[in-house]
Amino acid sequence: MVGGVMIIIGFLTRWSIWAQLPIVICAFLINFFFEFSLRNTLQAAVALLLCIFFLFYGSGKHSADYYLQMEQ
Repeated sequence: MVGGVMIIIGFLTRWSIWAQLPIVICAFLINFFFEFSLRNTLQAAVALLLCIFFLFYGSGKHSADYYLQMEQ
């Protein structure tokens, strides 16, 4: 839960995503091994794609990371 909040405010975004990535990947894969639900699979796929996007893109200009970087 803390990692999700850190991603939302943009503080240590890439570190938080690295911590959340195994959880999101397992949530995506669990839909194929157990009871398949298209709705859950789509939610997990969107979360996984967003994590991968922000892992490479970063937190952006409207984040705590950017603000703290500009303060230095």
